[in-house]
Amino acid sequence: MRHLKITQPVCIGPLLYADRCILVGDHHQLPPLVQNTESRDAGLGISLFKRLCEQQPVTAVCKLRTQYRMCSDVMLLSNTLVYQNQLHCANEQVARATLKTEITGNITGFIRRVLRPATKVVFLNTSHFGEKSFETETKSSFSNNLEAKIVKLLCETLTKSGVEEGDIGILTPYNGQLDLLGRTLSRDEMTSCGVEILTADRFQGRDKPCVIISFVRSNKR
Repeated sequence: MRHLKITQPVCIGPLLYADRCILVGDHHQLPPLVQNTESRDAGLGISLFKRLCEQQPVTAVCKLRTQYRMCSDVMLLSNTLVYQNQLHCANEQVARATLKTEITGNITGFIRRVLRPATKVVFLNTSHFGEKSFETETKSSFSNNLEAKIVKLLCETLTKSGVEEGDIGILTPYNGQLDLLGRTLSRDEMTSCGVEILTADRFQGRDKPCVIISFVRSNKR
């Protein structure tokens, strides 16, 4: 049911004819897309999966706690904030997975930190750039020019350090930034070589050895 545009009352009808219903998914990830405020306030913003999990957390839920997709450092964030430390890596190979890079030339500053194989998660704080780091509102979306330039620099450096273009995925929650990143990287034909730029929704269920996330929002507040 993950990709269906369907309301819960419509789902319930067929379930009445079933002896058993098995739902597979994760209600902590993509929530229902409800654009109408009144409908969302009325409860349609809560998925059937989440509703059933909260009502029958013991008898009806089988949690799959072993994951094969992230090293332990990458897993730590979601494990701490969302999953109450219930996740664990399948084996030591998964837990210690490392992006192989070769630092060549005179690379300094945050770029050198990004390229270090031992550094598997990096948060880059752009606030010290002041107003240059601020977002730009574009119609019904947002973009951030400084972040686009940083993402481009990261992609260029990573590929020169041995990372394949097809192993890099760029995520952003805003379509405005998606368009800006596409224009910025296409100037060097980087996207045509395999670097993918997608929103979080479109990237759902995908894997990449190297993921760069542009969060976009930055302002005086």
